[in-house]
Amino acid sequence: KFMQKTVGIFPRSFRVWANLGTCQLWLGDISMFRVRQSLAGGDSQSARTLALQSLSNYKQSIEYFNRSLQVNPEQRTCMQSLSLTWAAIMKIPELDPSIVEFQTMYRELIQRNGSARRPTR
Repeated sequence: KFMQKTVGIFPRSFRVWANLGTCQLWLGDISMFRVRQSLAGGDSQSARTLALQSLSNYKQSIEYFNRSLQVNPEQRTCMQSLSLTWAAIMKIPELDPSIVEFQTMYRELIQRNGSARRPTR
């Protein structure tokens, strides 16, 4: 919440947006760790719920990284973090149709454009 308040104060700060993106990326990674734990324990329902949470965190991360790049398009670190986020999305187990749909959309986007910087539907 602190970072979101900071965005209200400094909406044109690419660093604030990038930091928010990084926080969401980390939250997604934590959820993915818990997905693997749930799957190892045979709890597919918890794994599905956590996978969906991870996807949500990663989508939010993409949105924040894109906002940061809108403010300052020359940030190599932010572009790398965005690529890491997309790679993490592709590693989410296909435990729900919405995960499969988003991963498919990404593959199609890459085939068409060679880039996945904007869409976050």
